[in-house]
Amino acid sequence: MNDHFLVCNVGWMDEYDGLGKGVKIVGGASFIKDKGWGNEIYNFRRYKGRFYGGLFPGRFKKRYKDINISNIGVLPDHDKIHGVTVIWTAPRRPSGGTFVVGWYKNATVYRTEQDAPPGSRRQIPKRKSESCGYYVEASAKDGKLLGTDSRTLKVPRFKKGGMGISSVWFAHRTPLGRKFLQEVTPLIQKGELAVNKKLQKKKSKLSLPRQSDIERRQKIERLAMEATTRWYEERHYTVVDVSKFNRGWDLEARYRSRNGGFSLLLEVKGLSGDAISIELTPKEYSEMLNHKDNYRLCIVTKAENKYSRTLHIFGYSEEKEEWLDQTGKKQLRVLEMTGARVVVQ
Repeated sequence: MNDHFLVCNVGWMDEYDGLGKGVKIVGGASFIKDKGWGNEIYNFRRYKGRFYGGLFPGRFKKRYKDINISNIGVLPDHDKIHGVTVIWTAPRRPSGGTFVVGWYKNATVYRTEQDAPPGSRRQIPKRKSESCGYYVEASAKDGKLLGTDSRTLKVPRFKKGGMGISSVWFAHRTPLGRKFLQEVTPLIQKGELAVNKKLQKKKSKLSLPRQSDIERRQKIERLAMEATTRWYEERHYTVVDVSKFNRGWDLEARYRSRNGGFSLLLEVKGLSGDAISIELTPKEYSEMLNHKDNYRLCIVTKAENKYSRTLHIFGYSEEKEEWLDQTGKKQLRVLEMTGARVVVQ
């Protein structure tokens, strides 16, 4: 990776692919609160194999401010710089804190706002004749948007040397910023956070039975629970097994920070094959609908094979009004079933 970094704070969205019915952007610049949109709403919408990243660096005399790219390695008379790693961050609501949501590698950063490419479908909401501009562009293959559950790397903010109120942070210029870049670099290189080292010696505390004569179904469920627990713990969640309490979910993944935290409700299903088809109890389905914001359906396929075992995490997307996996590519199709109880009078 290169040595040029730029950290840009934007509003929080699941997919950054435009606004629509039920799709909102929250946090970020005060402009978003006033207008209900920002140029970043299209930051991960592909156009001809590229991403175009918008942000709000502030206004000066009715125009957007420039980004002082001289701080990342070009002369004052240059209008752009190539080969920059741009880290996108956003404030999580309502739990608080600012977290890394994605990045562009090998990006071009412009000093001034650029007009949207013709045909790129970056219209300003309710002003279809105008388009959202951008300051950053990169090949889509060099961009990465983290799933919402993987956004756990916190950004130091409102402290000496950390990110301030500005939406642009030249992190390499302070000791605290350089420490943050050291933390985020493995995430960018591998696409995920570095594994929590404490897990290597940690034994599973799951309450499921482990007798040698356990039936295959129980074994598959146990392996699925363990795989799901490890995935969230590696991302610095605290995972608690609540399966014995019949709450409508099996695990609770809790993330705590100085400014608060949040919890995810995880219903776990294990499968021996790779075809995803599961059944939910009436209780599980009811809770899934009642807690759409933080309910996750975690399905482990090929659970018995440690080499091909795969965890699929589905959450509800308000933007798409569908249950989607963390990549946004797989969609759940729910078939409601009606049952009955029959008694003899």
